[in-house]
Amino acid sequence: MSHPFGDLLGQYLHRKHGLSQSKLAAGILQEPAIITRMCKGERLTGPQARQRVLAVIGWLQIKEALYNTGDANALLAAAGLAPLRKIEPNEAALVRKLDASARANHRVPTAQSRRTTAFALVAPEYPLIGRQAEWEILRSAWHSALQGKAQLICIAGEAGIGKTRLAEELFIEVQSQGHSMARTRAYALEGRLAYAPVADWLRSAALADRVSALPAVWRSEIARLLPELLIEDATLPAPQPLTERWQLKRLFEALLQAFSAQENYNPVLLVLDDLQWCDPETLELLQYLLSAAPQLKLLVVGTVRDTEVDAEHPLHKLWRHLLQAGQLTQLPLTPLSQEETVRLGAAVLHRQLDAPVATGLYHECAGNPLFVIESLRFQPGLLQAAPAQAGQRDGFTSLPPKVYAVIQARLATLSPQAHAVAELAAVAGRAFTPELLAQAGQRDVMGVALGVDELCQRRLVREQGNAHYDFSHDRIRDVAYAEISPAKRRVLHRAVAQTLESIHADHLDAVAGELAGHYQQADAPEQ
Repeated sequence: MSHPFGDLLGQYLHRKHGLSQSKLAAGILQEPAIITRMCKGERLTGPQARQRVLAVIGWLQIKEALYNTGDANALLAAAGLAPLRKIEPNEAALVRKLDASARANHRVPTAQSRRTTAFALVAPEYPLIGRQAEWEILRSAWHSALQGKAQLICIAGEAGIGKTRLAEELFIEVQSQGHSMARTRAYALEGRLAYAPVADWLRSAALADRVSALPAVWRSEIARLLPELLIEDATLPAPQPLTERWQLKRLFEALLQAFSAQENYNPVLLVLDDLQWCDPETLELLQYLLSAAPQLKLLVVGTVRDTEVDAEHPLHKLWRHLLQAGQLTQLPLTPLSQEETVRLGAAVLHRQLDAPVATGLYHECAGNPLFVIESLRFQPGLLQAAPAQAGQRDGFTSLPPKVYAVIQARLATLSPQAHAVAELAAVAGRAFTPELLAQAGQRDVMGVALGVDELCQRRLVREQGNAHYDFSHDRIRDVAYAEISPAKRRVLHRAVAQTLESIHADHLDAVAGELAGHYQQADAPEQ
């Protein structure tokens, strides 16, 4: 396990803009190797050590990722250094900046700064539509937790399908009942921050008081994740380094004490978004927590993009274990129906949709709630336009930025082989076969078939029947096409056109329109 300095620094880095340790090192330090060693567990030494940590604190304050003197002193303590000294002019100036940040962000230092939830909850802008069955399953799970049955629910689906929105609905209900809850998320950072979600939960209003009330022996262990505990209680012994994996049991027992303290009187809801990016250490703790104390009044709700969870992902181990114990519910979300899509569109526009707009909305968004909301916000009139014809590639420029970014992020997770297949398929612009793409791209048919399989597993492509495939949504094709450079597009269009000519040599009239479109995009009008 890494040093508390690195753990605490990592929490501040991902608090704002998802900054990574390497970006911090490259951005503000003359010797990046120093900060790298610290994050791996080595203490800073030498006359410049304090200046380097103060530079880190100043930079985090500028980036609005560190809010007050309590946070700054916690970072100094984790580095083995004394708290801020107001008698030093440069440190006094830093204290003034931190105090200003605390006032601007309505933050309070030290112990009180931990008594906040990881996310500020606001009322949803639009009603929950089309998820009644899933909502009842969530409510039933919470009622079971109230009776003393600890469990995990995983809300799964593609980006934008409404996973977080459904979890928020339960969060609001539990909040209205006066129960304890905490919410955090995992981040796709370099190296995955060990126990970062757990630290966020422990700092929340739901658990901070429980942590403070624990005996010193347990708080000392938890100080590995919350170094500020050593500042709040100067008599608290610093935890010894973890050199063997078996020593983790003591940390896990301490965390179990925090999660189970007073559990008979105060049920807890914990929400963790983006489980697909969660660090293995947190997943191991969840398995231990739910297995060691199945009678806890605890419900953990995780959202996961299951399209990004491959066969080797550590989530599978957690799922298998909890499924056997009867402590797991998997809740997959599918796209909204056409009627539900229209209802959501009417809620966004605050008016009923006429038939052409309703039809265009469902065609454009394919039941993805995020796409519905962003498309209507971005440019409602677009939905009344006729869909682009095959071979036309001007439509992608009108995609809402958030929709474009979501699809772009999904494509970015593909293997190089599947990404190349997606580009070829986007250029083909029609239902395709692996053989067509292999010939056009001069690739091995089996390699292309494997790429198509990956695209299907990620639900970017679906089988149309008769060994033909197409993108599961026109907008996915548009973004995949837009990501190809103009020069590469021309080459691929010419290759697809030549392949179509070869395949349909005996009946070119059937594909004359497609050939003309591809040669036009290849800048070869004479063809």
